Amino acid sequence: MNKHISYHEVLEGLQHANGCPLCKLEAESVRRYLDSVLYESVNDPGVRSDLIRSRGYCVRHARRLAAMGNAFGIAGLYQDQIALISEFLDRLPDNPPRSSLLSREWQKTQCCPACLVEAKSRERYVWTLVNGLADEEMRNAYASSSALCMPHFLCVLEKTKAAETYRFVVARQREVIERLCHRLREFCRKHDYRFSHEGFGEESDSWLQAIRMVVGEGDGL
Repeated sequence: MNKHISYHEVLEGLQHANGCPLCKLEAESVRRYLDSVLYESVNDPGVRSDLIRSRGYCVRHARRLAAMGNAFGIAGLYQDQIALISEFLDRLPDNPPRSSLLSREWQKTQCCPACLVEAKSRERYVWTLVNGLADEEMRNAYASSSALCMPHFLCVLEKTKAAETYRFVVARQREVIERLCHRLREFCRKHDYRFSHEGFGEESDSWLQAIRMVVGEGDGL
């Protein structure tokens, strides 16, 4: 197959990621996007127009933006948002019952631009993995990886048409889940005072791995 950039990104993710590699690739795509906005596109009319229509970023991506620490760039972007709030307040009527229409209008927004970047990234990397699993190098990397979180696993299943690839992906996911089940049982067992002297090993963070398996990684997980 044609081994383009995305192929090598997914392959490297499988080889080195501790956890779901597609979560990490998506997060990196969003990070690059936000970094580009803050350092190159704060005054770009298109960027600002998109943010006006979406009422800024969603909660998840607004937090990521804040964590990047470019206060000046963020202030530039969010001047528009605060101006919108000011205009909204100016339009509010004196009587409460008449405000509901304006409230509903305020809440009709376009999708968060960073969510769109994330969705496009997911589509690209899922397709790359599904097609790449026909290649021995990718299959070997997948077989020794931490496999996928359930949201990404379901995306891969949805796009997998080859029966052999389907069975391979399901079998690997089952192996990972069985191992995680064992670690969770061990973690709970060692909380019993009768076995607490044994100490914790690889199961010590199994509770966190379980959350990541169910919802994916990122946002502090």
